[in-house]
Amino acid sequence: MTQHFAKLGKLKARLQTCKDNQTQFPEAGKKEDKELLMENIIHACDISNPAQRTSIYLVWTNRVLQEFFEQGDREKSKNMAVSMFMDRDTTNIAKMQIGFISFVVTPLYTALETVIEMAAEPVAWLSLNKDFWGTKVEEMEEQMKTCGGKYTLPPPEDATPEQLKARIDKQREERQAAQA
Repeated sequence: MTQHFAKLGKLKARLQTCKDNQTQFPEAGKKEDKELLMENIIHACDISNPAQRTSIYLVWTNRVLQEFFEQGDREKSKNMAVSMFMDRDTTNIAKMQIGFISFVVTPLYTALETVIEMAAEPVAWLSLNKDFWGTKVEEMEEQMKTCGGKYTLPPPEDATPEQLKARIDKQREERQAAQA
């Protein structure tokens, strides 16, 4: 994660250069392009939880939260400052997930989608999962205040195949309009 924004910045800059020069990315025979693309793909896999079907995403979200909150508990027990998002008493899970999706995962997947058409589905799931959490902010805020550090994730609301296709189509139309 420490290299996330630097690698994404390099990828976006290279994509823009190729677009400006009307060349394809990755350029044939250009080892640096292939390495840059692969680094970003591997990183995308690492942070892919919110780019999956909501029911799968929530299983992994719960696992990550357990790890985060256990670390926060250990930091508290040692009278240390609790790391960001690691305090079960002050972290609104919905807001945290919306931020992660908006500022970390979606920009990477959107950049990759310009090269890998199959990334349209994970980008659609990112949008759907961000919408899912958007409806849960107040619920998670209330839970945070009343449950004494205990949390229960909301039940998943998986999109239907038709809803997923509609989101993919909408995103394609928006991209095409932006390029025109």
